[in-house]
Amino acid sequence: MVVDEHITDLTPSPSEDSRPAGGRDGIRRFRGLFSQSASAISDQGFFALGNFAMSTILARQMSQAAFGEFSSAFAAFILLSTGYCAFVVDPMLVFGMSKANDRQRSYVRRVVSLHWRTALAVSVLMLGIGLIRWQMGAGRGSFLAYVGWAIPAPAVLRLWLARRTCYLIAKPQYAALAGGIYLVTIAILLFAFRSLLATNVIAACLIIGATSLAVGFWLHRRLPLTDAIPASRSADHILGQHWTFGRWASIAGFLGLLPDYVYFFVLSPERCGEYRALLNVVLPLIQVYNALGVLMMSYFARHRERPDFARIVLRSAAAYLGASILMAAAAVTFGGQLFYHLYAGKYDLRFSLLLPLGIVSVLFALKTVSDAVLRSLENVTTMAGIAVVGAVAALVLGVPLALRFGLVGAVYGDLAVYCIATLAIAAVWIRRLRRSRIPGNLMGVRAGSGSVPRAGLGVAEPPIQSFTES
Repeated sequence: MVVDEHITDLTPSPSEDSRPAGGRDGIRRFRGLFSQSASAISDQGFFALGNFAMSTILARQMSQAAFGEFSSAFAAFILLSTGYCAFVVDPMLVFGMSKANDRQRSYVRRVVSLHWRTALAVSVLMLGIGLIRWQMGAGRGSFLAYVGWAIPAPAVLRLWLARRTCYLIAKPQYAALAGGIYLVTIAILLFAFRSLLATNVIAACLIIGATSLAVGFWLHRRLPLTDAIPASRSADHILGQHWTFGRWASIAGFLGLLPDYVYFFVLSPERCGEYRALLNVVLPLIQVYNALGVLMMSYFARHRERPDFARIVLRSAAAYLGASILMAAAAVTFGGQLFYHLYAGKYDLRFSLLLPLGIVSVLFALKTVSDAVLRSLENVTTMAGIAVVGAVAALVLGVPLALRFGLVGAVYGDLAVYCIATLAIAAVWIRRLRRSRIPGNLMGVRAGSGSVPRAGLGVAEPPIQSFTES
């Protein structure tokens, strides 16, 4: 939910003088909001469709065991990428919008350098995890899947960075265009080499990496980044604050996604393939919520000092809840039949398995709003606390259910874990509102010790000690 400042700052034309000022501002806000939101959804939608095409072709062509090994390695990549996003992408969106707003070009150049170092670490960790799993009896196929994802990891992450940079400069339409190019390119390559993909996991990963690298570089070269003032050493100082921000955000991100992906490490390869096939039905919804979450974080970061900030948050949460319920109902009702035919009948997509995942998608939407607010307030320690609750619930409740009941236990365990995490989120915000000096003022609590507070926020109370696929 972002208002384009270039739109809202325009001077009204003579023909508009007769309109009330409030009406003109409302129209501009609506136009800016609609344009930015549509572009963000298009961006995420195109990449989601690209990943959908990849997942569908691989699910049809591969055996369930091979597709499960591919999905397990992909789960490890997603979990490791949370550290990358915490140290590179997320602080760039926060600091690039505020502290480095007048020297974004030099700042982003330093962030790109940080990207390559961090992405290399992700690839090394992928190889290490794959080797450990091989030695523990996961098999040679599992190790090759990890090798396959370690190779394109820097390229995939580079594309993620370029896309998020578009939101930094309030140009999500650039990311949407790149998403369209990515969709067409990867669909053509996957279709052309579909026979090779049936037995070669590494080939699939190489196609993903090559496409991501080409589109990422193309997109970055077209971003209108500028420096309003000469570059200085202050950009290096801001970059150093990425560590302060990321050390807590990485924990929150990893633990936040652990409840969704931990089952890929406890289920058999065949069940992993089935679990991934089920998740694909609701994954487009998650992609949409993630896209709007990025917009909301940028919007909240701009307006976090406004007196009606609490009202903005509550309206966003209400809109998210209503839309997510409608989309979950459509996915559960029609998505199962659609995916059953797309998978050529290879996977069991029963309503009793899709319904709990649809409810999970609604709870995820609410969590997206909470995360966007906390990130914009730089209060990532609270995010980490909430994530701890979800991770502990997944390890204590979800994993035993998956080990005991297999796929059914994993699905309903995921639902139970999200219900517990949602209760923790509700407890956090109820406590915030009660401790605020002004009723409804969400700014009444200082960011946690792991955050980087900005001068002038007007927050003075101690932090709450309670308790994120592109």
